[in-house]
Amino acid sequence: MKKSILFMIIICLIVSSAASAFYEETEKAQSEDEAMSVFLQQVQTESEKMKNPVRDKAMLYFKKGEALFKAKDYKNAARFFYASVKIDPTFKEGWKNTGFCYYQMKQHKYALPLFRKVMELDPEDKDAKDFMEYYNSFIEKKQKATQPREPIDSIWRSAVLPGFGQMHNGQHLKGVLVGASFALSTALTIYNVADQHTKYDKYLKTNENQEAAFKKAEEAATSALIFGLVAGGLYAAGIVDAGLSYNSPEARGVVYINESGAVMASAEIRW
Repeated sequence: MKKSILFMIIICLIVSSAASAFYEETEKAQSEDEAMSVFLQQVQTESEKMKNPVRDKAMLYFKKGEALFKAKDYKNAARFFYASVKIDPTFKEGWKNTGFCYYQMKQHKYALPLFRKVMELDPEDKDAKDFMEYYNSFIEKKQKATQPREPIDSIWRSAVLPGFGQMHNGQHLKGVLVGASFALSTALTIYNVADQHTKYDKYLKTNENQEAAFKKAEEAATSALIFGLVAGGLYAAGIVDAGLSYNSPEARGVVYINESGAVMASAEIRW
């Protein structure tokens, strides 16, 4: 019985929440329709006084767009800015601000052609030049991502310096780990080789406990051999891995523009 009552309460809450959301959306839509009606009446009234009907009417839509942009209502601001350039296709600021709106909404595939249009109207416009430089840098990286890569470029780098091949492939964390592991194992190999020589010399010069001294030298030699094999294995594995992962997503480009137009950055580490 208690479970049934609890279930009914949950259902009521869900229905109430949905109804409230629907009511708010309806109210918002009605409010927007009323505001648009008032605006269109204003345009009609002002049209009768306009000396330059095309540009002045475009400015009315532009100013409405500016108010919405300041309120961070970028979607509706874009509608009014775009309406201004439909009225006056030579209105540079209308094209530019429409681009700003789509940039703020992260719809870059729509923003890019708008800034291109601004550049057509005014090749020296600083804002448009800055945005075109920003977008072109991503386009270049996207084009670079499609260019064929050769495994030899990663292999020879890894052969020269373990981990360098992985760094070249964009797998920075892996490159650091491979390089650091190789350096550590090499250092331990060198240390144990030197230690083995020291202990062997001591064994040759001692007249007491020769067996114990020889055993210590032998242990140092064994450690040197183990760490040497580890260093060699890491060196070989690093070369093979660099060759196999030469065309990984990280290698083909870290930054790109995806299908939705959003600028993305890959942070995934692939092993």
